[in-house]
Amino acid sequence: MTDSEQLQRRAHDDLTKRAKGGIVIYLLAWFCIMLPNGIHATHPTFFYFNTVLLLLFLLSRLSHLYYSPKKTPHSIAPTYNWLVWTILGGALH
Repeated sequence: MTDSEQLQRRAHDDLTKRAKGGIVIYLLAWFCIMLPNGIHATHPTFFYFNTVLLLLFLLSRLSHLYYSPKKTPHSIAPTYNWLVWTILGGALH
């Protein structure tokens, strides 16, 4: 493995570790903010649409976390891009 590949792997592993905490936190924060305020009853479309989006991000991040240790040197870039896009997608959301 070349130095560049080792550096890419370390960057991927570091970002994966750092982003692990946000996998469930955003969904929990969503429920903690929305449920006590009754948004699910007053604006059900808004509530359920955003809940589904957050669940999709959660599932994507969990599948990345599951798949990530099984990567080969040739699949670092796609898994890294997958992680970055789900992080950016969650931030954009």
